[in-house]
Amino acid sequence: MNDDASLSLAAHEEFERSSAWLTGQMEAFQAAVNGAPLTASLDILIALALRQVAGIARCAFYIASADGTELNYVTGIPDTFAGGVNGFKLGPGALAHGLPIDFGKPLITPDVEDEPRWKPWLWLARESGYRGCWSFPVETAASKVVGTFAMFFAEPRQATADDLAVAENLTRTASMIIAHHQSRQQISAELEDSERLQAISLELIKDGRPEAVYETILDGAVGIMRSQFASLQMLHADRGPGGALNLLSHRGFSDEAAQFWQWVRLGSGCTCARALHTGKRVIVADVEAAEFMRGTADLAAYRQAGIRAIQTTPLYSRGGAIIGMLSTHWEQVHEPTERELRLLDVVARQAADLIEREQAEMALRASEERLRTAMQVGGLGLWDWNVLTGDVHWSDGHFRMLGYGVDEVAPSYENWSARIHPDDRAETEALLERAQATRSEFVTEFRTKHPDGAVRWLQARGRFFYDQAGQAVRMVGAMTDTTERREWENRQKVLVAELQHRTRNLMAVVRAIAETTARRAKDLPDFYAHFHSRLSALARVQGLLSRLTDQQRVAFDELIRAELAAVDADIGRVRLEGPAGVKLRSSTAQTLAMALHELATNAVKYGALGQAGATLSVRWRIDAGQDQKLWLHIDWHEYGVRMPPAAEAGEGMGHGRELIERALPYQLQARSSFTLTPDGLRCTISMPVSELNTAR
Repeated sequence: MNDDASLSLAAHEEFERSSAWLTGQMEAFQAAVNGAPLTASLDILIALALRQVAGIARCAFYIASADGTELNYVTGIPDTFAGGVNGFKLGPGALAHGLPIDFGKPLITPDVEDEPRWKPWLWLARESGYRGCWSFPVETAASKVVGTFAMFFAEPRQATADDLAVAENLTRTASMIIAHHQSRQQISAELEDSERLQAISLELIKDGRPEAVYETILDGAVGIMRSQFASLQMLHADRGPGGALNLLSHRGFSDEAAQFWQWVRLGSGCTCARALHTGKRVIVADVEAAEFMRGTADLAAYRQAGIRAIQTTPLYSRGGAIIGMLSTHWEQVHEPTERELRLLDVVARQAADLIEREQAEMALRASEERLRTAMQVGGLGLWDWNVLTGDVHWSDGHFRMLGYGVDEVAPSYENWSARIHPDDRAETEALLERAQATRSEFVTEFRTKHPDGAVRWLQARGRFFYDQAGQAVRMVGAMTDTTERREWENRQKVLVAELQHRTRNLMAVVRAIAETTARRAKDLPDFYAHFHSRLSALARVQGLLSRLTDQQRVAFDELIRAELAAVDADIGRVRLEGPAGVKLRSSTAQTLAMALHELATNAVKYGALGQAGATLSVRWRIDAGQDQKLWLHIDWHEYGVRMPPAAEAGEGMGHGRELIERALPYQLQARSSFTLTPDGLRCTISMPVSELNTAR
């Protein structure tokens, strides 16, 4: 995010430099228009270069003779130096800053003492106090070199990209002034176009709506190129191989044309796709004669839009990457002039700066949105504290974590401390002071108390930044709400303790079942059958007991229905009557479930659930006993059972009867009865139940 902001600032500074440059350029053009000598216009450019290139000592312009054999000094250097170089012959042995005429490209000499070409002229450089010399060709758009421009430095100096950009703009302007100095009409046109460029620059500096600046750029391009159409595109490099160009704005396109060229990819038959492929300007004087367009949908679209000639100029970022395209279109066959293309290059540079700035701002906005999303998803509250001034920035989440509405108070150390729980405040502030003094990370967890009385746990983590003197100047950090985590940790501790308790109890129950079943079993198969059945009953109640919260205790009606379902009881012969949702203590449900299992199993084998015509009634109620505790009264009554002879009646209920008559009173403080009537079994159980049933 900081890189994006730096890029945006650099682009803004570049706009200001461009504005200063355009103002100086217009002054140079104005001097030429007013009939001033050529040196007057060039001196203005020299003064501009001296302001924009760091460390420069002198500049000078030289003009080649008509036959290209000599280089003549025009202006910029002391007479002593000028006399030594004026009228020297061009060629391989010429003074180094005359060689760009032969090479047709800049010659950068960071240190003349290290450059062999300067050996014949070192005496002159030393006498004049120069070490660095950069020479640039002054050439027309047709690549005809008409002179050179030289920069001299008192100390060795390498050229930067910005330096080269200044030189490029300066030599381009000088070329126009030199080539057209005698033509007042041509200079007037240059002045008019310069005003257009300055208008674009002013729009860029205003930092207004991008759409408005797009319009100004296209107005300038149409005016300079004398075209009927124009378009500006931005490259989205992430849209497939080679990226895709998106139409930002246009002049003269119909809705159909704008829709057709809204997105352009490599492989399309238009000039912007070709320029994207080659990285160079594409000029088509007549679309009907362009081989690469023949038979394409783009050619048909050009015809329908009334476009006959096109030029497309790639827009490059300051880093050298293509970021868009600037195109102009004509209704007739047309070939743009060198002058038009030179001026369009200035517009293209401004358009590229605008797009680069917009991309940086888009990236910044996207980064900020990602940060906001991350903070929201991660539940983060951020702070940034200027320790020297006391100024603090809080994110929205930070306000809320402290119980404030967003912007309800001014962020400050005092407003943060005020919301720390009184019992935690001193320790938390001491940890903060210790982290600052020891240059260690601030990590702590503390409670906050909100105005509504709510107490929340927050975990804070931050670090201080220090100046060269070791004084803390800034602190940044983040907080998260750990209240729910702590609640889960506490719940986990309860769960572990409950699990350990239940495991011990369960093992005791299993051991008791095994011992009792073994004692009463006739043989091993009989032991297995009874033991398996009783373990199944135990497993069922364990499933019900897995719900631990007070609101999810096991209810008696659930328990009785689960046991009857387990023995596949014919529900049509069973009458259940009693209040729903009577909550049982966890310690109660397990033992009671085993008793109900024994009653249900016995009823299937010997009683109401195993004999035709017999019925089972289970009734229960809840009331307060003499001890003011809540009691559950259960009445298990079987009817219509053909009872066996008295000698055989108790054979099947040995374990169950023992459980009901002995275990329940001992383990649950229950009162129970077990009676074999002539009509069937009747069992009653009265036992204390959870106080959670009080509301009933």
